[in-house]
Order: sequence, then C-alpha cells, then structure tokens
Amino acid sequence: MGDTIPLRPTIEHWTGSEWKVVTGPLPHPYTEASWGQVSLSPDGRTLLADWSYPCDSAVVVFVPAEGGEPKLVTGEKDWRKAPQARALGWTRDGKARVTILTAWHGHRITPTHPRTFLFDPSVHAADAHPAQLRGC
Repeated sequence: MGDTIPLRPTIEHWTGSEWKVVTGPLPHPYTEASWGQVSLSPDGRTLLADWSYPCDSAVVVFVPAEGGEPKLVTGEKDWRKAPQARALGWTRDGKARVTILTAWHGHRITPTHPRTFLFDPSVHAADAHPAQLRGC
C-alpha cells in the first residue's frame, strides 16, 4: 500500500490545445469535497458551480469564466457560513437559479415558502429575490 494523494479538485476548460485551470478548490478539511454541477452563463462570462462537501452538503459560487476566485452566490465571505444550496442553472436573461436549503438572510425556507432564488452575478447578493412560482 502506498500513500494516497489527496484530490485537488479544479474547474478546467479546453482551450483548443490544452486544459486551462479556471479555479481550484475552496479551502476544506475533507479530501472528499469537490466541484459538482458547473454551467456557463448565457453571456459566456460567468460559471455557476456547486462546491459539494460531505454529508450531502453544497454551496453555490460564481466563477469568472476566464479564471479567478470563486464568489459565493449568497454573498458571504466565508463559505462555511453560507447556506446549503444547489445550482439549478441560468435564466435566459443571465440570472442564476439557486435553491437555498437552509435559512438565509431572514428568508424562511420551508415547503410553503419559496426556496428558489434568482441571483445576478453583477449585483450584490442582498438584492436577490425569490423566483416566480411556475407550474410543475
């Protein structure tokens, strides 16, 4: 048995001749933490990504598509203080659709209260609002 090498998860994109690292992992004590779903904004400038960690938990971040530091969609500086959330993708007009799974900024998160919020990557997270309810 040899030593195991801890995973250093990254988000990368193919440039046509090589893989370019867009961002590295968020600081986390568990080697099981990794990037989950990643989707590109309609304007091609921003990635929406889940950072998944043990116990079926995740936070959602914006990452500049050309590379850079992840920014929590919900606005916290420390991801450990962010609500658990899952990225759902983008609206046609460039808003991120995110399901918030735990209390956040005074919003009650229950089956009878909205859980899906729209976040604009160019606006402070405090300006987010619940997504309009639609059919099934």
